[in-house]
Formats: sequence, structure tokens, C-alpha cells
Amino acid sequence: MQATAVYVNEDKTFHVGTFPIPDLVGDEVLIRTHYSGISVGTEFTAVRGTRYYGEFPMVLGYQGTGRIEAVGPEVERFQPGDPVYFRTSTMSMEVDGKEVLQRSGTWASHVIHSEKQRVEPLPTGVDGATASMFVMPAVGLNAVDMAGVRMGDWVAVQGVGLIGLGVVAACFLRGAKPIAIDMMPNRLDLARQFGAAAVVNPADGDVLEQVRAIAGSDGVDVSFEGTGVGSLIDQAISLVRMHGKFVYLAVYGEAPVATRFMPAHHRRLTAYYPCDDGLEPCREAVLNQMALGVLPWHKTISHKIPVEDMPEWCARILNRQTPELLGSVIDWQVPNPV
Repeated sequence: MQATAVYVNEDKTFHVGTFPIPDLVGDEVLIRTHYSGISVGTEFTAVRGTRYYGEFPMVLGYQGTGRIEAVGPEVERFQPGDPVYFRTSTMSMEVDGKEVLQRSGTWASHVIHSEKQRVEPLPTGVDGATASMFVMPAVGLNAVDMAGVRMGDWVAVQGVGLIGLGVVAACFLRGAKPIAIDMMPNRLDLARQFGAAAVVNPADGDVLEQVRAIAGSDGVDVSFEGTGVGSLIDQAISLVRMHGKFVYLAVYGEAPVATRFMPAHHRRLTAYYPCDDGLEPCREAVLNQMALGVLPWHKTISHKIPVEDMPEWCARILNRQTPELLGSVIDWQVPNPV
């Protein structure tokens, strides 16, 4: 039995390959992937070289949905046919005799993992494509929870890509008043649909002045910097009131990031450094919100990509030729890749 996977070489070219599926042992489950979520931020930093994740060739992907296809002899929680969502894969692969690094490895038609780790039942009522992008809103929820956003707080969210939109939604559902800041009108429109109390486009004038006109001259209670652009950190800090909170929402790479010390120092700010998606509590929470319809995450899926189109699609993402992109997923069902 063969699995299909999308892998990337050191020369930054993407390819589709097939690999034998090993026999299951112990509590392993084999999952037939329906959709793999694509992260244009974290995953592509490995390809661009701004963060080191290991040697090439490499299979990317850290989120997906599908159904249990087979179970190992010690599996107790699942049976074939169960719908699930998952974070990683442990299935070994080789290209021309060279082992492929599993950088979580969910860009594959099949994944293998212990039933006890990062594999959970998919809630009823959420479609697989939407659910396969569960990590981004979970990252946002984890950051909001860590910063202790409360009802009535004014919150600035600088950069409303998928994680920033997750922050907007989580703040809105807590009764806070998020202000979405971005240069892209389509993202601002979507932020309104996710509960933004106001939106700010830097093209319309000074961001600090626009935010203070909305939230008051003291500034916001909490500011999230989600662009990943180090030179914009100071701007996000400037939005915060005395004794407020600042959140490093984005990832800025391995190189040092310089910020001005005195503005944060004078206002006695508290800084937060969230990482990852908050693990199972946050994942389960956002998927249940999707299932109930209070988190309309389906609106973020702008592209469903058949596996055979992935090399070209990834090249476009890598070369920043996808201005229309919000969220995209690999569709492993049309056509059947195996």
C-alpha cells in the first residue's frame, strides 16, 4: 500500500512522491487524510531559511483531518471509519534512498501516529476542510488566554492574517473590543465578520492617531503584534495604555530583533510570548466553536488545492505571488491520489 506526500528539496522546489506504508505496531493508527491545512507563515520559514527546522528533503504540514483507516493491535480509542483531526505524522519516508524529514509531516495522503498523541475525534458539525486549519485560531486563542483579555478591553491586533483573525475572534467571543490593523482591505473586511469593533488601515493615516480616535487617548488595554515584521513592534507597543499589555504574537526568526526600550518602560507594560497552539484545550475549543457556528472559520478558506497542483501552488506562495490568498488546504480527495 502506498502513500502520497508533498515534499520540498533544499533547492526550494516542491515535488509529489509515493512511499510504502509500513505495518502498524502497538497503539498506532493509520489515518487517510482528507484535507491538510497549509500555513504560509511558519511552514514557509523553513523553506526560506529564516528558521532552521532540519535537513532536506522535508515534508511540511502540522494540521489535518481525515478518517481512521486501520488500527494497531493495542489501539483502544479508535476504530476504522472514525473522523479525526491530527497535528503530526510519524510515518517514515525516503526519496532516492535518503530519509525525508517529517517536519510534523501532515502534507500526506496518509499519516501514522500513536492514538495517544495529537490525534483526536473530529467534532460533529464541522467540515473537514475548515477543521484542517484548526491550528491558527488555536494559536490566537492561546495568546488571548495567556494575556488575560477581559470583557470590555480595547484590543489592537496589528496584522490580521489567519492567526490575527483568530485573536480577533477570541477577543470578540470574550466580550472585548478588538481593533484590526492591516494594509489589505480583504483582511479588514473579514476581521469585521469575525467581530472587530473597528478596523484601521495604515494607508489612511497615522496608526496611533487612528487607534486613539477609536479607543481613547490613553490607548488600548492589550496590543498584539502579528505581522512578524520586527520594525513594526515599536508601533504596536505605542498603542498600549499605562500598565497595559503587549503580546509578541508573531515569530520574528532567529536573528535579534531591536525595539525601543523607553516607551514600554515608561508605561510599565507587561509583555507576553505565547508559543504553539495551547495544546488540546485550545484545539478542542476552536473546533467546537466551528462546529457550533460561532467561529465561521470556513470564511478563511480561499483555496482548495488538488495534490497534483501543489508544486506550482507552493512555488507561488514562496515567491509571494498569491495576493488573493487567505487560507488554503490540500484536497486529498479530488482526485484520489493513491
